[in-house]
Amino acid sequence: MIQEISKTIKLLFQTLGLGTKVVVEEVKPYAKLYTKGLLWLSMIAVLSPIPFLIIGITLDLRWLIALTGIWWALWTFLLLLMALPIGILIESLTGGIKGSGQRYIKLVTGILIVGLCISLFTSIIPVKANLAMLPLLIVAAIILGLLNAWLFSRKVITPLVSIIFIALLLSFFFPSTFETLGLKISDVDISIAEPERLHITYDDIEKQRIKFFHPDGRPKVWYYRPEDGRFELFDKKGHHPIYREKLKPVTPEVISQIEKQLKLDIERRSQEEQRKLEETKRLEKQAEIAEKEKRLNEFKALINRGITTHPSKPNVAIIIESRRTEGGLSPENTLYNFLKKQQRANVISNLFMEEPFKAKGFFREIYEGNTEILKQADALSRINYLIIGRLDYSFQKRAEIEKDLVSCDINFSYKIINKKSEVVKSESIRVVGPGFSNDSALERGLEILSEQYSDRILKQLL
Repeated sequence: MIQEISKTIKLLFQTLGLGTKVVVEEVKPYAKLYTKGLLWLSMIAVLSPIPFLIIGITLDLRWLIALTGIWWALWTFLLLLMALPIGILIESLTGGIKGSGQRYIKLVTGILIVGLCISLFTSIIPVKANLAMLPLLIVAAIILGLLNAWLFSRKVITPLVSIIFIALLLSFFFPSTFETLGLKISDVDISIAEPERLHITYDDIEKQRIKFFHPDGRPKVWYYRPEDGRFELFDKKGHHPIYREKLKPVTPEVISQIEKQLKLDIERRSQEEQRKLEETKRLEKQAEIAEKEKRLNEFKALINRGITTHPSKPNVAIIIESRRTEGGLSPENTLYNFLKKQQRANVISNLFMEEPFKAKGFFREIYEGNTEILKQADALSRINYLIIGRLDYSFQKRAEIEKDLVSCDINFSYKIINKKSEVVKSESIRVVGPGFSNDSALERGLEILSEQYSDRILKQLL
């Protein structure tokens, strides 16, 4: 008997287990579908209103903000309706089975009120002009929604939600109604920030980079005009930060005056810059003339007016630039002496004070071809020609030929300038002098240079 009862109970549990498995298998596809539905509704309710809300706030389209609130409320209501079994279950576990449905409905209503309040306030308050107030607006709406959900009865919630829905619908179908309300609210200065000065240029107005009005015609720029008549522009209504006088909104007539003022400023600045440029050029020219005059006087002071000339021979002044050797040999003096030995011309080596003439850059200036200063100073009035030259040399050991033998490679470049300060001849001569020391090699090279070329150089002057 006991065995039969045991078998019966065992069969009963097996039957229940098999039934449960069958039920689970049957319900499993619907559970997956239900979960997917909740996820999709959650994504639509949370994410889909965001871009429309951003566009509405950015472009100040308040009807779009109101419509976004209705859109969010619709999808949120569907989501919470679909989650009704889960919501009632949670309420039953946390607060008991009794009244769990009513508590869940009250919670759902509170959530909807929060979103609708935010949407309503955002659609009638100029949020774009006061973005700093947006967090405060959201907090106020949340507090209102929570108070309605937790403290008030359904008799209060139902008409309040109805009023909000009606207000949002009216703002969608009759945007001018809430536009008027928005304009009235925008007249109230709720911003705690001082107006900031705008630096608008004529180019900004001409290329339409600045917008003076909102799409609905409301001003975006305010101005203050002191006694001097110049406009000071600001980004919001309020009072002048210094004079504390109330700022005025711009009008088309005022904008036209501002544009004329900015254009006149550009023309005035352009004229002032042109005047400054001309004045700068004039001063630079004066300074250049003064510098040339000073340099010319310095040059004149270096000319030896008491040189000795020869009445029957060409008077040839010569000045050469070179460096002294370690032994103290002066190549230019050596070359002077060789040229003086020639009887074809009267060679003058002291037409200029040599050291300052070179140190002040006059030698380089004339050697490089700028002979105008010679004409201005009338430096060649008492001579027939000027020979100006540069003598360079280098040494090289030639042990392969003979021990201690040194060669001096000399390069003599010169220009001949006539009485009219014109360059009539330009030539470069190269010779090599041998010796058993640097000085002896240089001296021999200068002898070769003079013996082979001095006569030819002077012949060009006759």
